Amino acid sequence: RDLFIHSLLLQLPSLSPTAASPSSSPTTINPTLTPSLSPTERLPLGLGQVRYEYGAFGSMFYIKALGKIDITAISVYSMSASSNEPIQVYTRSGKYIGHEIDSAGWTLIFGSNVNLLGQITPIELSGLNVTVTHGTYQSFFIWSPNIKIMYNTGTMEESLFSSDTYLEYYEGAGVTSAFSGDVADVFAPRVLRGSIE
Repeated sequence: RDLFIHSLLLQLPSLSPTAASPSSSPTTINPTLTPSLSPTERLPLGLGQVRYEYGAFGSMFYIKALGKIDITAISVYSMSASSNEPIQVYTRSGKYIGHEIDSAGWTLIFGSNVNLLGQITPIELSGLNVTVTHGTYQSFFIWSPNIKIMYNTGTMEESLFSSDTYLEYYEGAGVTSAFSGDVADVFAPRVLRGSIE
């Protein structure tokens, strides 16, 4: 069943630094698929008014599992439509706090060129298959080096934004340069505009 989340007003810094490549090569894995909760849980995020300036090349957040769950896909909106654009999804166990600017401990779970569909239609990044056990946190980082990923602003980083029977979603951060080593490239609080499945 769907759990709808109220949108919040958004704000971005006026400057958008050039996207940088990760400082090191995170581990890539192909996790073993475990059964998902049934029915499939889709958690829409930040479904409010879209404004052109509300986005960054990266979005980082964490969730808490209220039962054993499998995160299979994340859908995102992009600042503009564009074909054959590279996009990556990283994950790490626990909370991302303290690990925003360093690639150590992050695992690449999705890396492909996709057709980004713009501000009205989301693109689904599927095949993630990340199992999160009951009571534990899992962090995600979505990186699109050329086209910004859309988000809303929140009220406080790490505050609980929404929850349902299976999942809690916490306000995260926007990132303008991936794993750059510079805290100035991280802006919070931010709420990804899209959905988690």
